[in-house]
Amino acid sequence: MSERWVEFVKKAPAYQIYIGYPMFTELIKEVLKYGNTFLEYGFGTGYTAMALANKGYEVLGYDDEPKLIDIAEDKAKTIIVGSGKVKFTADVTELKKMDVVYSCGLLEHYPDEFIIKILKEQVKLAKKAIVFVIPSEKYPHKEMGDERLMDIAEWEKLLKPVFGKKLIDLHYYCDRILLMGVIEV
Repeated sequence: MSERWVEFVKKAPAYQIYIGYPMFTELIKEVLKYGNTFLEYGFGTGYTAMALANKGYEVLGYDDEPKLIDIAEDKAKTIIVGSGKVKFTADVTELKKMDVVYSCGLLEHYPDEFIIKILKEQVKLAKKAIVFVIPSEKYPHKEMGDERLMDIAEWEKLLKPVFGKKLIDLHYYCDRILLMGVIEV
């Protein structure tokens, strides 16, 4: 899937179009409630990290696909105009605690046990909260083919036994196409 994902990111819509999507505007609004430093876990296009940097924030983008680093850094050269800073890495040793760890379109690609593992790793890196966006069962298509399009009850069944009361929010948005979750740490 890695090569397919790299090609998908290369063809992603222009930043100005992409960042205007409700899924990203809502994500940015939510992460800003929790702090000033951000770690995007699985940055993909890097556009949300760039949008936060353009608002003056410090952002670290992590993805385990090294080929995405060059793509994101090249795009950032023409996109970053704010006073913030963004760094992209595929090196887990560069990860550091930030106020908020967030992801968009990451968790749905993995089996239950790996989703829990990823979120537990994020808990160790978040000072205040984890925010994630995932497609719901109403999402119109599978972009990579391996997405698990589950409803809110299925996500609650997976997450509540592990995160309990720390899972403070899980709700539909974007006409029920997407789910957003917040885990406070």
